[in-house]
Amino acid sequence: MRTRILALAILLLPVAAAAQIYQWKDAGGKTHYSDQPPPAAAKQERTFAPRLPPPSVAGTASETPPATASLQDQEAAFQQRQVEKEEARAKQEKEASAASERQRSCELAKGNLRNLQVGGRQVRFDPKTGDRAYLSEAEIAETVRDAQRAVDEWCKPQTAQR
Repeated sequence: MRTRILALAILLLPVAAAAQIYQWKDAGGKTHYSDQPPPAAAKQERTFAPRLPPPSVAGTASETPPATASLQDQEAAFQQRQVEKEEARAKQEKEASAASERQRSCELAKGNLRNLQVGGRQVRFDPKTGDRAYLSEAEIAETVRDAQRAVDEWCKPQTAQR
């Protein structure tokens, strides 16, 4: 019995693609399949609609099938994620570079402050002539304050910006 149903189903597959298939049970409970509508005395009937053939590839761009549009949407979403990932990477590199530069500037400012606090004679060079000019105690104190401000500015912990 199963082999007959299987054989019938295999034979009806090409027909199913081209026309409607009707299934019904007669008064005796026997199942029938046909491409013709069932008789009025059928107990139970069921209609199988034909499947539509896939759209042709030669269609115009405006006739893009929904699956292709979905693939296009998926590709656009993928490209957007790639751009966002690249932007996040570039931002992270920029932040890391800024943090490294900040650390370097902090170390330089601390070194300058240590040199000023050691004591001794401090000199400045005249940019035009290149001559040395020794600093007075007041100028040294002012330079120490400026160096301390630089240390405070460069070495303070950074708060996360979002």
